[in-house]
Amino acid sequence: MNVLPAPLAEPLHILEPWPWRSVLVVLVVGGLLLWTLRRWLKNRRNRTDSDAGPLPKVESAFAREVTAIRQRAVESSFYRLGCHELADLLRGVLRRRHGERFAYLTARETATRLVGDGFAGLLVDASAARFGRSIPDKRLLTELCSRALELHVEETG
Repeated sequence: MNVLPAPLAEPLHILEPWPWRSVLVVLVVGGLLLWTLRRWLKNRRNRTDSDAGPLPKVESAFAREVTAIRQRAVESSFYRLGCHELADLLRGVLRRRHGERFAYLTARETATRLVGDGFAGLLVDASAARFGRSIPDKRLLTELCSRALELHVEETG
């Protein structure tokens, strides 16, 4: 005598966890795709607009290097790295101009030592941007590069 209980009724499919999990996965993946698309469009728009206007046209090795630094930073959106490269370039200019290595001095110490040199003041601003608490943006880097080129044009032209 085999007495079995009566079978249970068919379960409700709404309460089954798999359809809800798949809906949740679709929503998460769709949200990630929308977030990525929005970010890509925002970066693309920022790359094409010009906040501070075009840089002055100057044909020299210094001007080409400053323009390349700005372009690399704008394309990669790593503006702090652009400030680092610009400050290193300015230290090199000061070293060649004054025949002295300023690597052991801070930017402020270099500026106080070279009071009349405009590049030393620009070095202080570039160092403040690269080591400051706030993250440098495209406008700040473009402004620093424009000032460097203007100083170069004033001294050479």
